[in-house]
Amino acid sequence: MACFELTWLDSFEASGFSPIINSRASAVRANGFRRARRAWRRSRQFFESRSEFLAYKQVLGWGGFGVVQQWRVMEGRIGSARERDVAVKFPSRLDGHPKAERSRAASRREIVWLRNFAGSEHIVQLATFGESIFPRELYNNAILDDPIIVVEYLRRGTLEDLIHRVVRAADPLIPAWQEQLQFIPCRILWRIFLCLARACIALAYPVPGPVAYQHRETIPTVAPPIFPRDIVHSDIDPSNSGRFGLTFEVDPNWTDEEKVEKLGGGKVRYVATEQRYYDRRLEPNAFGPTMNIWGIGITMFNLLTLSHPKDGWQLRDRLIILPSGPFRFLTWGWYLVDSSLPSDIPPEIVPIESRLRHLVARCMADLQVERPKLHELVAEIEQAIRDGDRAAVVEREALANAGTPTPPISTFRRPAVESDALVESFRREYLLEPVPPGDAYSGVWGRATPASVSASSVFMTV
Repeated sequence: MACFELTWLDSFEASGFSPIINSRASAVRANGFRRARRAWRRSRQFFESRSEFLAYKQVLGWGGFGVVQQWRVMEGRIGSARERDVAVKFPSRLDGHPKAERSRAASRREIVWLRNFAGSEHIVQLATFGESIFPRELYNNAILDDPIIVVEYLRRGTLEDLIHRVVRAADPLIPAWQEQLQFIPCRILWRIFLCLARACIALAYPVPGPVAYQHRETIPTVAPPIFPRDIVHSDIDPSNSGRFGLTFEVDPNWTDEEKVEKLGGGKVRYVATEQRYYDRRLEPNAFGPTMNIWGIGITMFNLLTLSHPKDGWQLRDRLIILPSGPFRFLTWGWYLVDSSLPSDIPPEIVPIESRLRHLVARCMADLQVERPKLHELVAEIEQAIRDGDRAAVVEREALANAGTPTPPISTFRRPAVESDALVESFRREYLLEPVPPGDAYSGVWGRATPASVSASSVFMTV
């Protein structure tokens, strides 16, 4: 049964951490939702009045800047049309809202940055329609007053969606025949970590010029060395599958006022300490690409623990052993590192590879200089992936040589060595054909909208 994992989540909560669950339903009455609902109506009118080849599917999410919807595009000739889905981000803050211009500027930045990262394998890509389907000048155009952003649809959802599903697997009411793994295997976690690190490489070493092909992000090894650019995403978290509205490139000539302004965005519960605290923002070299390392670190923290620290989260020092020797540092990820105090780390954390836990804790170090460098991070992750794959082969051969049957997979207990069968089980249950997240507000967005609306009134409809 799944009750063991429920005890695990309960122990996390008792230690000051909240399980990550989807609780958005309580926000329906908020002003932000009312704006999102009006944007939902305008978006339906905007697209449906201009093309018969676009079909609305559902809302994927909404926030302060707008509402994100899934639309189906029908391309090709009648009788042989090809269908694909896209995600559309439609603005919700219009003239009269005190933050309207800020939202517009963020949308314009997002379009510009996504064009800079065109072709990057681990960055969501802008999507286009054929000119006969929808006029290209009406979307992904940074010069519009109210930019509309269209990107590729990620059918497997976000990392937050994955966490929600793994947490739900711990429901003790789930029948035995429907039970799924209640943890994310380390071999999967390492690969997710590598994907996040490669996204950081894309920010540090964007490929110059227009790129019409997909490429895997790599750190250049040419001579003379190419120095990384100081591009900061500023909004990394498990729910963010493509937002770049807060992204900026550090300018060494910024005034203190400009530094404070640039670092004022992002989710408070996810931003790095140099971004969260006012006095830290003004320190020399206070911010740069190390903030991206923090962002993927706290995202991995969520994936390892299926939880997030509650308010009042404290900083602690930890000692780990690196190949270079003992390393003592202050980290917000202390929860992942063993200490002399048994109460500091729940026993459920211990089976997670210490190398993975310690690397995540280093990414969450308080001081930027103590976070791993990007090349060091990638090298350690790639080595860990090779080691995990090799250990699975060695164990499989040892069992075969001894004539020992393969042990059954436990849905709640991590094995010392993760077999290929375990990884495949997780892939099949969560990644191969994942259950779509669905639209939690499908019944409250509104009734059918008019079939047409004038172009001049699209952004005036309330």
